[in-house]
Amino acid sequence: MANFQLQDSQKVPYAVLLTDADGNPTAPAAGDSVVVASADAASATVAADATPDPAKAPAGSTPLQTGFIVGGAKLAAGLKITATITLANPPKAGQPAPIVDLVDIVGGPSANGSITLGTPVAQ
Repeated sequence: MANFQLQDSQKVPYAVLLTDADGNPTAPAAGDSVVVASADAASATVAADATPDPAKAPAGSTPLQTGFIVGGAKLAAGLKITATITLANPPKAGQPAPIVDLVDIVGGPSANGSITLGTPVAQ
């Protein structure tokens, strides 16, 4: 499967949901939290909303966190965006494993030009 592509001049909304064993969304409990981070802030940053925005999540779900992933100036292939969830009352199996999405930060639309010079050679 190809990585999600985000231009260096774009941002994309995200929502972190809790799910049951069947993948159905569940409501977060008081004290549940998540930290979403980019492996390289020069390639992309994570801007969490102050309060979760249900409009950024699938209908009928209650997001634990929402926000934007913002493309940065440094292009990257397979940039890791990691969500680490901490449940206030974890099941006997323990805390959920971190969730990792891979994002390719690609160049945006042409805005300028440049000239690239090669290696000088004798005339």
